[in-house]
Amino acid sequence: ARIGMKLANLPLGLASEGSFGPDPFTGLFSLNIEMMVWIDDTLGIEVVGVASGRTNFSHLLAANWEQAEAFARAADFPEHGIVVRPRHEDDSRVRKGIADWESLREAFFWACGEADNGRAFLETDMRAHMNPMRMEMVAQASRDLAHKLRTPCPICNTPGFQIVERIPGLPCEDCDSPTRDTRADIHRCARCGHQVALERPEKTAPAGHCDWCNP
Repeated sequence: ARIGMKLANLPLGLASEGSFGPDPFTGLFSLNIEMMVWIDDTLGIEVVGVASGRTNFSHLLAANWEQAEAFARAADFPEHGIVVRPRHEDDSRVRKGIADWESLREAFFWACGEADNGRAFLETDMRAHMNPMRMEMVAQASRDLAHKLRTPCPICNTPGFQIVERIPGLPCEDCDSPTRDTRADIHRCARCGHQVALERPEKTAPAGHCDWCNP
């Protein structure tokens, strides 16, 4: 964002960034995290919208067309794009923007022919314009950013009065012990630093979330 602001000589900047990898809790599925940042140097604020959710991020070193076809179908091709390389994931020769079966088949056999191991490395195209699942995460991050920018500070009226911390300790519905569930959110101004703690509407947490009742 700041590079664009410098090049355009503007006090405002907007940029996004995404990351992909295993979910940090179970490691059983791929997770996409998107961030959308708004910088206003006139007001002296930076506000970030965030969204996360499942993604089709995956790859395969395929030895035959049947494997490549099965991978593509599992990745929801051709609605989602595929990237193809010879040999392995680090090969600099690459075909991108593949969005139809004829192009995928041609790229697969090209890669196999170029590879000394006779294999093609296929991966999901994670560029937003080629990946509707990522598009949705970017849209959610944008909506989160818009919501924060529409929320002014009650003291200085600056946009970006937002949740910056969650306080655990919601009591268990059975034993009343504090759980890891959130009981309150800390909202803070991006400019003047004014903050308030707002209690969650939930009064108790399910016993299944309690370390005492459900260790």
